[in-house]
Amino acid sequence: MSSSIFPIPCSPRSELARAALLLAGALAVTTLPAATRQDERAAVACTPAAGNRLHCDYRLKAGGTAGGATLAAGTANVAAARLEPFTAGTDTTAVLILVDTSDPGRQPVMNEYAAHIGRLLALATPQRRFGLASFDADLVMLAAPGAAPADITRRAAALRATGLNTELYRNAIEGVKQLAAVPAARRELVLLSDGLAEDTAYHLEDVVHAARAADVVISAIGYPRSTALAVGMQTLRRLAEETGGVFAAAGGPQAALPDAFFTALLAAAESGGTVDFALDELAAKLTADVTTLTIALQSADGPIELALPIPLAHTGAPQAAVDTAPPPPAAAPAAPPASSAAPAAAPAPEGGAPPARKRREFVPPRGIGWPIAMATPVVLILGIAVAFFIMARRRSAEQPPITVPAGNAPAPAPRSHAFLVAIQPPSLRHAISSLPWRIGRSRNNDLRLEDRSVSRLHAEIRMNDQGRYVLCDLASANGVFVNGARVESAVLEEGDRVEIGEVELRYTCHDEHYEAEEPTIMIRTRTPE
Repeated sequence: MSSSIFPIPCSPRSELARAALLLAGALAVTTLPAATRQDERAAVACTPAAGNRLHCDYRLKAGGTAGGATLAAGTANVAAARLEPFTAGTDTTAVLILVDTSDPGRQPVMNEYAAHIGRLLALATPQRRFGLASFDADLVMLAAPGAAPADITRRAAALRATGLNTELYRNAIEGVKQLAAVPAARRELVLLSDGLAEDTAYHLEDVVHAARAADVVISAIGYPRSTALAVGMQTLRRLAEETGGVFAAAGGPQAALPDAFFTALLAAAESGGTVDFALDELAAKLTADVTTLTIALQSADGPIELALPIPLAHTGAPQAAVDTAPPPPAAAPAAPPASSAAPAAAPAPEGGAPPARKRREFVPPRGIGWPIAMATPVVLILGIAVAFFIMARRRSAEQPPITVPAGNAPAPAPRSHAFLVAIQPPSLRHAISSLPWRIGRSRNNDLRLEDRSVSRLHAEIRMNDQGRYVLCDLASANGVFVNGARVESAVLEEGDRVEIGEVELRYTCHDEHYEAEEPTIMIRTRTPE
């Protein structure tokens, strides 16, 4: 199979082209542009082929192949002239494994990555071209698709979690772009990550749009670090569902992946096949004007119909050629003598439309009057604007200031009741202004600590039933310490020393004004007489 579902850009001429019926009643295949279409169930790409045929490459997102296919134009339709399934033994598949290597606290997960990559590579064939890349802030291509499985296995075993930031969406888009440049009939991006993204300028919808435009399937294996952080699995699941891939959550013996999952992972991309339609046969059945072609695929889940953006025009049954050239213009009347006066407007012919009125053309004045004529309205507008501005300034100066009664004065902004103060200089003060108040290295936290010892979501401060602040560890790599003791959760007291990774903080309920005041000193007083 030489064709691919990757969209073929159309030139403006091909986008506006309309397939006309020849005098013999056949569709002119040379005027048909390439067309792509997909929905949540299937993707199809069609191109003109020799022999006045339409060649289509299709993929079923639920897997499998179509049992039949028809091409319709209006009420006319024809069955497929040729329908062949995708064959993994002869057609090529490009697979890029994209591994999340951010957050040093996730180093134990690297061993699970290598094991699952090995099970996927066990299904490698000469037609399945695997590649390996890692990402945190940026994507690093470790082995391009088509590399030897032994080389990929060696590089996967050497992976280390050393990154700080996780730009999941941007690097997934970059992985799609890398795959789109690989010559293959099918393309699949396999994400190995915890699904926690720190992107702010890119979003999940951007990844889905890029994958659909390049017809790249996204499958994912999720590795949640804890139950509290398993929310990232939703991101990976959606990416797989909206691009026709598969998803599974791994991590720990209780979530061991069966061999059937890895087979299904490749089958998600290696589905469908190719189908050809005879346009001559369809043209012979046309009886009315049509505007688009519709391809219908018979799948195990029922029929799937996709309207192809290929405009058509029908001229009816074969007939004699009709002269469609515009009628020649009427002979121009003889010019009047130079001495005659200007002729009056000619009356409209009886029963006909009145003659078209001649458009009056604007002729700019010549000489110095032209710039003056153009500048006059501009000067007038500027003068009016200046006059209004002066009047507004005088009116505002004459009005007395507005006084607000003491009882109606706006309430001051609420003040925080507690703070975390950095012990090391500079002693920055961080107000606990909302609940829950998250602490970590990610930009999404209320207190961002840019230190490699701090996890992306390290800890958070909550409030208990007694209205007191409680510091809770969010399954961080280096833990949370209060006054030197590691805690899962602890009620904070005035002056407590808090350690988040290697960052030391002090908890206080007093603001900076309280600490700046001098303490009260005791002096000898005299008892009044």
